[in-house]
Amino acid sequence: MKKVTVWIFILAGVFMASCSRHRYPAELTAADSLAEVQPDSAVALLKALRPNMADAPEDTKMYYDLLTIKAEDKTYVTHRSNKQIMRLVNYYEHGGDKALLPVAYYYAGRTYADMQDAPRALDYFQRALEAMKDRKDASLVGKIYSQMGHLYMDQNLYDNAIGIFQKSYHNSAMMKDTVNTIYDLCDIASAYSGKMDDHSSILYLKKAHNLANEKGKISLIIYVESYMSRYYYYIGKYE
Repeated sequence: MKKVTVWIFILAGVFMASCSRHRYPAELTAADSLAEVQPDSAVALLKALRPNMADAPEDTKMYYDLLTIKAEDKTYVTHRSNKQIMRLVNYYEHGGDKALLPVAYYYAGRTYADMQDAPRALDYFQRALEAMKDRKDASLVGKIYSQMGHLYMDQNLYDNAIGIFQKSYHNSAMMKDTVNTIYDLCDIASAYSGKMDDHSSILYLKKAHNLANEKGKISLIIYVESYMSRYYYYIGKYE
């Protein structure tokens, strides 16, 4: 089944490559798509393609390196050095495929977040948003907002976190992405919890609960109800 899925994404990559101003090998655009849903398979595919990169054009090599960082990030590999991503940021800032500059900025943000440098991480996430301008990728925007919100939470900047999580919520709702909308509502509730605003926190958890029930997906209902039960216990509403 995994082999079938990989070939589906390779065929999708052929289509994506034909639509791009920069013509990348179809296997790379397939790996890009695959990283979103099966990052382990994307890592394996990229490793298999590594020998082909020795004589590849510069833009292809850079794309390959960016995809490697992306796929590893999605398999929860901790970024311990900024050397590779900053090389890519410099390349896309001064040439290369400008459509990939926001992606490079995003993974610079992820790298600095892993390195416990929140100010730089937030700076690069903001750069990613600005680099997209009118051609915003709603999926990437949602990821950026989520990352920024959690960084603000880590610094106890709850008002900032609420504002960013609200933006993430509206972005998910615009995309009609019910799953991420539910996660966004729980994030907003968590930020209000940090402010000790139990009323607002419970309000958003109930919104998430109602939406999960409308969706009818058991795993989402369990996620929200587990969150609610822990929160009620935390504030002493044992009944």
